Amino acid sequence: MDENIIEGEQQSTEELVMRICKSVRGIGNATAGAIANDFGDNFQSFLKSDIPRLQKISKSTGKSILNNEQITEIIALKSSFPKGISLQEGWVFYLGREFLKDQVQMVTSLNLDNLDINPLLAKALNLDTPRKIIAFNIYQTVTRSVVTSWGDVVQEIAKFTGCKDNDYIIEGKTGMNFDLVKNVNKIDHYIQIKSGPNTMNVGMVTSLNEVIERLEKVKPNAKGMLGMTYGTRKRISAQILGNLKGADKRMMVGRELWDFISGKKDFHKELFRLLDISSTGILNKSFIELIEGKITELEKYWTANYSGKSIDEVLEKHI
Repeated sequence: MDENIIEGEQQSTEELVMRICKSVRGIGNATAGAIANDFGDNFQSFLKSDIPRLQKISKSTGKSILNNEQITEIIALKSSFPKGISLQEGWVFYLGREFLKDQVQMVTSLNLDNLDINPLLAKALNLDTPRKIIAFNIYQTVTRSVVTSWGDVVQEIAKFTGCKDNDYIIEGKTGMNFDLVKNVNKIDHYIQIKSGPNTMNVGMVTSLNEVIERLEKVKPNAKGMLGMTYGTRKRISAQILGNLKGADKRMMVGRELWDFISGKKDFHKELFRLLDISSTGILNKSFIELIEGKITELEKYWTANYSGKSIDEVLEKHI
């Protein structure tokens, strides 16, 4: 494992153990922190722990901090992780799994009352049946949620596969500061993470130029970078290429970024594998089938509750 990943390994291990434990009913920050502290930087020891080992984690009085139900839940959560998984891999697996769980819950909870239906847009697009209106709004809602949530998750994946949090904040530049830091060859690379190659306008690039210039004046041994988590150099927008100073040497896109962060060649293949297996047991159908099932469910609800009403009469409830 790259030395920059080992740096802060205990903190990274404790953070992952705490997150796993806090998803168990009745376990808060204090208890999760005590469990994480007990295992220190030994992630494998936590994954291999059994009932007697977890029962040994006790309060100053000698009483176990976990009850039997909590121990059973922790063991069940740990069992979803592949055997022999490293800390770096464990973070990708965990974050991918939690992301999918959240999106499944989001789709499952959708109903006609929490859909933000735009009746004017429905008319302009000639959405002239209940299913067309429902399908358009379901996909719009789901897409927005998935894309927004994934932006946060993929940044965490980048952090826990080889980076540290940014420690240089420029006041008044909310949203335009760097996100992560990666030390390579004794140079701190400050990286602003963007999900893809077409997510910046001219103003955003101009602000990035400014924060790079200010960073490198204050920290001579630092370099400001732009990292895009997917895409290729051929797909980078003209706004970035035409306005980012020294763009060619300031950008890392797709596999370039992941190789740099992880310190491993073709790390994107590991991401593919880990994100693929992270979904095991969460869905018994595809995510698209889940969405289509929700559309059918709400179409039936519409038919049962708005029988005898025209499309326009139903749309008027939203204006």
